[in-house]
Amino acid sequence: MTTRDLTADQKHAIATIQALLSEYAIPLTDFHDVTREIEKARQAIRTSAIHQAQQLIAFWGIQPHEIRGRVHQVPVSAEIKYRHPLSGDTWSGEGTQPAWLKAALLKEGYRLAELRPGTPDHEAAALRAGQAA
Repeated sequence: MTTRDLTADQKHAIATIQALLSEYAIPLTDFHDVTREIEKARQAIRTSAIHQAQQLIAFWGIQPHEIRGRVHQVPVSAEIKYRHPLSGDTWSGEGTQPAWLKAALLKEGYRLAELRPGTPDHEAAALRAGQAA
């Protein structure tokens, strides 16, 4: 792997490590020795985890198709759960609450029910917003 293949975060981490080695006068050979020991320990833990998994699979008679399970499919488009009656901004209800929704609730005085499309409250809020425009 060349430095061209590294991400910006990886390059930054390398630069930070090099700066710390220099600042604390740690020889690069010592750093490489420690890094090798860490990798050996990681491989030993990984090997142990694989062995434990194999023992559990054998004990319970688990078949490969049971491990694979169903393939997780990402929905093509999330259902719209909230829509601003004036701006038309939408949110699926997943992830961080968007700024427009917070503003609609806290600053514009909307109730959550008024932001759910297809409800009577939303229709009434849309009519009020249309009249105010």
